[in-house]
Amino acid sequence: EQYASAFRLSNYRRMNGNSRQQCQRSESFLFTVKEIIDAAVAGERAPLSRCYVYNSKLLELTLRDRDVVARERVEYELIDGTIVQKEHRDLIDLEFRVRNPTTGWSTDFDLLVGTTGALRGVPVRITYQPNFWFKAILNLHQVSEGLSS
Repeated sequence: EQYASAFRLSNYRRMNGNSRQQCQRSESFLFTVKEIIDAAVAGERAPLSRCYVYNSKLLELTLRDRDVVARERVEYELIDGTIVQKEHRDLIDLEFRVRNPTTGWSTDFDLLVGTTGALRGVPVRITYQPNFWFKAILNLHQVSEGLSS
């Protein structure tokens, strides 16, 4: 009962009216990213846009640019000091923008995505720089032997 009272219906946000009518999709951010990645890997060109709803806000995800990358060398250090070096082939670099059409707020991120084999449609690098002083680069670290590229 204590748990139920903490999550009363009044604690949930709802989106109705014009905002909801502007986006009839029910997919989340990650599903929307996957949908656009799949379209880009299949050869669709930018720009590609899809709406989605997050926290009762209508947002739009747009693939702004798509570039073919034949190969990319990656090097990073693990927490135990191990240096990992690898080379990925047959990639596309996807430049995304998330935008709130109501407020005009936007943010950008890039995905480097495999296009063949076990890495087809898989982001091997995510780059996000929300401001001039912070940049996050996430590289795929494969533990499983079956996924090496």
